[in-house]
This record gives sequence, structure tokens and C-alpha cells, in this order.
Amino acid sequence: HGTGWQGDWATSFSWLRKAGPFAALPGPPLLAMEYAELMPDAVLAGIPARAFPDVVWAGLALGWIHKPVSLLHKAPYGNGEILATTFRLNATTLHENVVAQTLLAGCIALLRS
Repeated sequence: HGTGWQGDWATSFSWLRKAGPFAALPGPPLLAMEYAELMPDAVLAGIPARAFPDVVWAGLALGWIHKPVSLLHKAPYGNGEILATTFRLNATTLHENVVAQTLLAGCIALLRS
């Protein structure tokens, strides 16, 4: 019946590093209601905790930072880099939601850096 990362219990939290390409996004690092439409249905698991500071820009954790997973990360891949996110950046949110538009612009800027 689901996974531990569903975020449907009071002690889970999602965060976004609001620096560099994401500095223009609203709110504190912990994501609140302005991100509700964008919250993903999936997570990016398997990233070693020691790699988080270097590659993860947004994540979700349970309890006292248990089972941390990524919601947005940029990592080396072959001779280049890859950016992966599970935020809902689809045609609807990108057309109607300024936070989605700003998040996508931040992702593009991050890839260019």
C-alpha cells in the first residue's frame, strides 16, 4: 500500500535549496502550499547521502531525516551532466503556475552553469 515516501504522514518534509538558479522561488527552503500543485507522485531514490550536498537541489525526508530522497538533482553522466526531477512541470502547471515557470527556469539555468 504505497511507500514510506508518499509524504502522507505529519513528519515528512520536502525542501528546495533556494540558492543560485532557484533563489527567485518563493518561501523558505521547506516547501509549503505554494508548491502543492507541483509536488511529485514519485521520488528519485538511491542517491548516497554523502552525495546529497553536491548533486541534490530538492528532496524529501521522513521523520528525523530518515530515508532522504531527491526530487531534483544534477549529476555527472558520461561526458556531461543530467538533471532529473519529479516535480510536476507539465503543460498545465507551466501554463498556469508562476512557481512552476520559475522552477523550470531555474532548472534550465542550473544545466547551463
